[in-house]
Amino acid sequence: MVKFMQHEKALFINTCDAMIHARSGGETFGLACGEFSIKNKPVITSIFGDQCHSMILKDKAKYFSNRRELIRAMEWCATNIDTVRSSNWDAYSVEFSPQKVMEKFDEVFIQPLIKK
Repeated sequence: MVKFMQHEKALFINTCDAMIHARSGGETFGLACGEFSIKNKPVITSIFGDQCHSMILKDKAKYFSNRRELIRAMEWCATNIDTVRSSNWDAYSVEFSPQKVMEKFDEVFIQPLIKK
């Protein structure tokens, strides 16, 4: 999947074991979450704010609601590094690959124009 990611960003993500999704509000899609998820990295994110990324990530993330839970999630990743590295954390590839996105674009924007 690296071919559609910026090379330097992909190199950085490859060196990480997880993503700490630091934010105060929320996201309606979660592009950064998707970039880490596609590279099979767990996303550690809060349950506050917009949660569209959580609806995509589902059980492929670690969630926290306070400082203690954040620390616990980070400790879990650190002490279970073999599990982290061998688990499937990719929640975005199936529905948000370039092919799927272009199919949806065609369905929503192109086909209605052709049918007129």
